Amino acid sequence: MLFGYNGKILRVDLNAETVANETIPEETYRKYIGGRGLAARILYDELPKNLDPLDGKNEVIFMTGPYTGVSAPASARFEVATLSSQTGLFGAANAGGFFGPMLKRAGFDGVVIRGKAKSPLYLWVSEDKGELRDAQHLWGEDTYKTEDLIREELQNERIRVACIGPAGENLVNFAAIMCDRGRAAARSGAGAVLGSKNFKGIACFGKKQIPIAHKAKFKEVATRYNKKVLKDPLFQFLRLYGTPGTLVIETIFGELPVKNWMKSNFDGAEKITGHGMYKTILVKDHACLGCTISCKRSVRIDKGKYKLPENPTSGPELETLCALGTLCMNDNIYAIAKANDLCNRFGMDTISTGSTIAFAMECYEKGLISKADLGGIDLKWGDADAIIACVNLIAKKEGIGKLLAQGTTKASKNIKGSENFVVAVKGLEVAMHEPRANQMLGLHYATTPYGGRHSSAVESIFSGISSVPAPDLDFVAKPTIHTLDRLSPLGKPRPLITIQDRNMMMDSSCMCTWFIAYGVLISHRYLSALLTLITGWKMSYREIFLKTGERISNLIQAFNIKHGATMEDYTLPHRLLKEPLKEGGSHGHVVYLKSMLREYFKLRNWDFETAKPNKEKLVELGLEKVANDLWP
Repeated sequence: MLFGYNGKILRVDLNAETVANETIPEETYRKYIGGRGLAARILYDELPKNLDPLDGKNEVIFMTGPYTGVSAPASARFEVATLSSQTGLFGAANAGGFFGPMLKRAGFDGVVIRGKAKSPLYLWVSEDKGELRDAQHLWGEDTYKTEDLIREELQNERIRVACIGPAGENLVNFAAIMCDRGRAAARSGAGAVLGSKNFKGIACFGKKQIPIAHKAKFKEVATRYNKKVLKDPLFQFLRLYGTPGTLVIETIFGELPVKNWMKSNFDGAEKITGHGMYKTILVKDHACLGCTISCKRSVRIDKGKYKLPENPTSGPELETLCALGTLCMNDNIYAIAKANDLCNRFGMDTISTGSTIAFAMECYEKGLISKADLGGIDLKWGDADAIIACVNLIAKKEGIGKLLAQGTTKASKNIKGSENFVVAVKGLEVAMHEPRANQMLGLHYATTPYGGRHSSAVESIFSGISSVPAPDLDFVAKPTIHTLDRLSPLGKPRPLITIQDRNMMMDSSCMCTWFIAYGVLISHRYLSALLTLITGWKMSYREIFLKTGERISNLIQAFNIKHGATMEDYTLPHRLLKEPLKEGGSHGHVVYLKSMLREYFKLRNWDFETAKPNKEKLVELGLEKVANDLWP
């Protein structure tokens, strides 16, 4: 018997309007775990070279993992993977809440969507079967209204929905997939890919229990884990302030991105920290299914032009507070909350949205675009109303929004002289953590296969600024003074590789990485033990978190090579490499990438000329077919 899984996925062919079940062998689960790993294997095998991400042959995969929906904290996530509309390479995003566990309880570990429907459709999944249903009445509706209409149509208030909004329908390049009124699988533009398929989303409901191999022992260990977390001071901090609380840490160490990455100090930062939110718009905290931390924020604004009704998950996260706040020199917490709510309803990644508006602000300041180009908007730094106007224009692709909806990399090609204002990697806008203040993070941004995202190596953000090193770091290399010196490029590649591979496993098993971010709450050895209790597999820590994570990392690297990645993609934008910070706790520094990058590739056993994983490494990891593809 297979434990921790349903053993099957749904295959949706929008061209033929058919839905079919597919059984997944246990050996495949064991090799790729689920989530990002299993999705990567499917995409590598099935997507042809030279494919436009908006071509019907592209696939969008929703995938759960063995942790999804089990009775343990941090186990409510699901993964979305596709050929990214932003980078043209492997795209991935994930979200928490309730959708992932419900999909699994409806009888499936994942859904693979391919083709393009003649008219809008959505998928209804329940009781071990899937059905395509007409979505013409949903097309044009925002993500909140879509959830309401589907529940009303199917007469079940407990249904969970993951869907796109108008931004996805309009093919905004950084459109997100939303669920549970504000939880977002945001990065990589998967919402645009779904929109190109005339596919609105997935609704699911089920009561199926997930089989666990050692149920009594699992319950005992999970309970002990919960008690440990409840006593931890960091837990109390996260429950009180959520991710916005960490904005204070970024301010202290000069990690705060300000004025489109030109500055690292912001006088208005205190107004938009977790404490600032606590004093103004916060109603209460809110948790994903079964989670002890409860880091989501419920906010409300009772009056004024930014009036906002209470919504369980409507509060802006750290990334949003920076992207729509500090990056644009905006210290108005009410306006940020309103802009965040609009992005959630439209279905847009707040990081890329805010980054693109900040880019446009710099273009406006430098005279590269005019007030006339902006349709009369006076796009000055810190103008909250101008920011909200741009959010609307981008989502609707109206006026200047049509250009900005492409994202900074593509928009820059149409604004002469703006190239150095772009802060993106591989076409994806960089997340809201300053790499000039953290060399390991800079190396991560340059080497991660998805572009400028932080969440695939969360520990790298805190390595060197936390008093506790990343958990189990000494398993591969004992921390040295260089490892923990955030401003030194020395000693960073080896621990980063370990962190990346272990986070690859977290995203494949679908456990929230917040639990290991600071290296305080829990160790990976504990999580590997938990996985063996769920599945019954006898796998060591090394096999689970290092070898399996390394296998998936190499598979995704090979996917990117197949789809056109070269060594030119393994770099950082001009501003981060050539413009030193002029203030704050990291003043005078750029990212010292060159020496770190060469060492990283050597340790990875990747060819420094072609970026290909070496054939011997691929064979060692059980990727013989991939090895023959790359090295015929």
